[in-house]
Amino acid sequence: MVNILEIIVLSDSVKNTIGDIMKVIYKLYEIRTEKGMSLRKLEELSGVSRATINRIENQQYNPTVLTLCMIADALNIAPSELYSVEK
Repeated sequence: MVNILEIIVLSDSVKNTIGDIMKVIYKLYEIRTEKGMSLRKLEELSGVSRATINRIENQQYNPTVLTLCMIADALNIAPSELYSVEK
């Protein structure tokens, strides 16, 4: 389960990233496939639609902190593991 501190840290990190004009790279596809999880299964466990998950994986959608937390919880990882930041 995601705790409130992780949400605050994630939120601040994303805000700082946007403010510094950095690019957020979502690592959802590699994590999901390493765990052998299908889009359908992740949708079922997280409550996030397959279409949204697919758009995140293809860098076509910037998810909300809540969406990242729901996905991270379903994958049993910290939300911060779902992305990296590049300048």
